[in-house]
Amino acid sequence: MNSLLPDDIRILDCKASTQAFNPNKDSKSKEYHYYFCTDIIHNPLLNDTVAHIPSSTLDIARMKEACTLFVGEHDFYSFAKRDSSMVSTLRTVVSCEIVQTQTLAFSNEVYALKIVGEGFLRYMVRYMAGALFALGRGELSLEDISEALAQHKEEKLSARAKSRGLHLIGVHYNL
Repeated sequence: MNSLLPDDIRILDCKASTQAFNPNKDSKSKEYHYYFCTDIIHNPLLNDTVAHIPSSTLDIARMKEACTLFVGEHDFYSFAKRDSSMVSTLRTVVSCEIVQTQTLAFSNEVYALKIVGEGFLRYMVRYMAGALFALGRGELSLEDISEALAQHKEEKLSARAKSRGLHLIGVHYNL
């Protein structure tokens, strides 16, 4: 099957399922990684896979601290695109962390925002990343993020992060 797929998509495991199986609705959890680099000059070799967030003053430690705010069940209304067909904006984030990657030798400062959740709203991870970047630049506080998770605000807390850098790492099922 992999010979029929584009080079950047691979099937690692395959199991039989019933006709009623829905890959979107029947998933137990999904894992996303948002890769970003903070180098002043972006390495062109990373252009397709890593977002460039140039900053010598991005407070990564504060961003890591804020990741814990997203863990648990919250109303992510302020971190998603509006969708009138959406029944609920409550979602559960199982884990959220920022780690410096060791696998890419093309840049000194490449990080991964790793998020595992039971389900995601449209653009949710990108709005979360955008809020963390704004926090890291000192444009938001930890309290701002906490309030956005606690209240149903119409106004977005921050800009949506670029799509470049976002990768679906895995979808997990109970089969």
